[in-house]
Amino acid sequence: MRVFVGRTKIQVLQGHQGRVKSLVYSPNSQQLLSGSDDKTARLWDSETGPTDLILEGHSGKVKAVAFSPTGQQVASASNDNSIRLWDARTGAAVFVLTDNIDEIAGIAYSPDGHRIACVGRDKTMRIFDTLAGLLVVETCKDDFHDCVTYSHDGQLIATGSGNRLQLWEAEATTFERGRGWEAHMHGISSIAFSPDDRWIASCSWDRTVKLWDSGSGLLVSSFVNHTDFVNCVRFSPNGSYITSASNDNTLRLWEVNSLGTGLDSQDTVNLQLCATYSPDGRQLITGSCNAPTRQLNADSGDVEFVFPDHLQNTYCIAFSPDGLQIAIGGSGQAVILWSVESRAASFVFRTRNSSVNSVVFSPCGRWLASGGFDSDVRLWDTRSGAAGHVLNGHEGFMQSVAFSPDGRWIGLARMNGNIQIWEVDTGELKADTTIDVDRYGINVVAYKPGCLQVASCHGDGTIRLWDDDQQLQGFRYIVKQSQSSSKFGFSSCGQWAATAHHRCVRLWKLPSSDQDQQELSLQDQDCNLTIEGFTGGVRDIVWRPNKLEFATTSHEGSIRAWQVVEDKDGSGRVSVQLLWSSGPSPFAASGAVLNDAVGLSPINRKLLEQRGAINVTL
Repeated sequence: MRVFVGRTKIQVLQGHQGRVKSLVYSPNSQQLLSGSDDKTARLWDSETGPTDLILEGHSGKVKAVAFSPTGQQVASASNDNSIRLWDARTGAAVFVLTDNIDEIAGIAYSPDGHRIACVGRDKTMRIFDTLAGLLVVETCKDDFHDCVTYSHDGQLIATGSGNRLQLWEAEATTFERGRGWEAHMHGISSIAFSPDDRWIASCSWDRTVKLWDSGSGLLVSSFVNHTDFVNCVRFSPNGSYITSASNDNTLRLWEVNSLGTGLDSQDTVNLQLCATYSPDGRQLITGSCNAPTRQLNADSGDVEFVFPDHLQNTYCIAFSPDGLQIAIGGSGQAVILWSVESRAASFVFRTRNSSVNSVVFSPCGRWLASGGFDSDVRLWDTRSGAAGHVLNGHEGFMQSVAFSPDGRWIGLARMNGNIQIWEVDTGELKADTTIDVDRYGINVVAYKPGCLQVASCHGDGTIRLWDDDQQLQGFRYIVKQSQSSSKFGFSSCGQWAATAHHRCVRLWKLPSSDQDQQELSLQDQDCNLTIEGFTGGVRDIVWRPNKLEFATTSHEGSIRAWQVVEDKDGSGRVSVQLLWSSGPSPFAASGAVLNDAVGLSPINRKLLEQRGAINVTL
């Protein structure tokens, strides 16, 4: 074993007759505890080097060792399917914990030292009382666990189960499954909580170290420079650094106090699919692929609440007009009506074996309309949970549903370009037309604020505004651009429209109501502003109520909030300010000149060159 201060090797500790598999410092850093293939654990004086005690008794290789928080007791786990607790001062065996444990993989003391958790290949986690040597509680057989650790406040246990990171809510005699997520491409080898329990670090056989928000399970950073399996990860005492050890024969130190995805990080995040603002504009609810729905503070972007794990793969979200209910639809063949107050589902509306692509509340809040891949639009009574009319007048996947401002009409659009208007009270079809969508197949409808005119977008970049007679016979183009678009949204004042494109957003100032009928359609040259910099397609655009602010979600994994700023000098100039951003940010180095750089890895050098930096030298 080698001991380093910084980059300097200061000691070589010799004594074990086999490979050292586990190593840990005592709480006061005066001793080292090691476990080896030679079937022993050893206590060392960390300053002088000699062995203080040799802990013998195991009949198999020692795989894991741990110090109790007081430093008065140590534990060792072995291939002989036992855990032994030892007196750290005398080396005497205190307890031998067995209970039919099969192939122990990891152990961890609770912060008070009264309990020790162990996991193994028998798909069970066990908690033992370290004062009595008795089993306290165990999980049902669930999944293989490879590593385990306690949070510093003792309220959570984290386990690595294959590539899944699982949290458990720990009590004195019980623990319940909490949030869990797929954290790595391959098996997780080590987990650690930051000193304040805000972050979780994990490492894996996939050669990466990842940093997670412990409250939401969101990925903060991913560090990728190891070239072989990463075996162990730990936080520094002040939480500013992560250290990782790998089979590539390196020990790496990562700075995490800036909490940004920097040159040594590569983010793998979930596609952000949809968003909606609360009626008062204070919250933004977002849905994504393979991750739970979240509630963000609309001013700061901070995560305020993460919905249960089963509410993921969310394709559409809507707030009720009174802000007391949220409708959530996605791949689960159901619409969840969520109570904001109780933070629980009020009703679950089952669809006909179909994913749900669009949900919308009526202006009065009584009715909820949903549409999906089964070509139907279904109405639901939000008070009783009863099913209402089923609107089905055409084949084709449903993509978008919208209520008129007076609540009398429902507009809908299907993937094949079909648009329909239905009467809410009777459930009768009022109008039906089909637009030739050619190759685009992306169709959206929305009523323009303040009027009874429905607007439709069909992926070709145009926005049609149909006459207010609900007949779908007469329309005019309000936007006719050359770029294909996937989504559009009106500001609540009705004076602005934003269109979503592959990697940009375009802003359009619409004519006022008294000019509306006289103006020609807006062309490319009339676009007020283009927001670029997205590295994936923009999936959704939603405007904040009563403000010139909107949010975007993207396939790159970002959620961003923007503010439209109009110059007050009468020039008509418009700018956009990024208020906050969640998820990966693109790294740009165009025109940067970096001479005589020291210590750039090949990956960092390549990143800089790819992004336009010049004169990069090692």
